[in-house]
Amino acid sequence: MSRSSIKEVIKSVQQRIDNYRDRNARITNEITMLSLNATIEAARAGEAGRGFAVVATEVKHLAGQATEASRELGAIGEETSELERQFTEKECDRLSEMAQTLVQLIVRNLFECTADVRWWATDEALVHGLKSLARPAPPFIMPLNDLG
Repeated sequence: MSRSSIKEVIKSVQQRIDNYRDRNARITNEITMLSLNATIEAARAGEAGRGFAVVATEVKHLAGQATEASRELGAIGEETSELERQFTEKECDRLSEMAQTLVQLIVRNLFECTADVRWWATDEALVHGLKSLARPAPPFIMPLNDLG
C-alpha cells in the first residue's frame, strides 16, 4: 500500500467518524429536547402523566448515553488525526534521511573524482619530469667513459 493511499484511507476514516459524530450529536440534541418536552407535559398532566414522566426520564438517560458515544467518536477521530500527523512526520523524517544520504553519496563521489584528477595531474607531471631526465645529454657534455 502506497503512502498516498494510506493517507487517503486515514482521511476517509476520519471523515466518516466526523460524519457519524455530527449525526449522533444532532440526534442527541433532538432526543434531549423531546425528553424535556415530555417531562414538561408529564408535569402538566399531574398524576395521569406519571408513567409518561418515567419514559421521559429514560429518554433523557438515553440522550446522555448518546452524548457519551459522541464524545467517544470524537476521541477516536482525534486519535486518527494524531496517527495521520505521526505518519506524515515519519514520512518527512524518512525523506529527509534519504536526501541526506544522497547528498553524502554525491559529496563522496565528488571527492573521489577530485582525488582522481589530482592523481592524474601528479602522474602527468611525474611522467613529464622523468622524460626530461631521460633525454640525451647535450653534445658538449662528454661521457665519463671518454675521459680516460
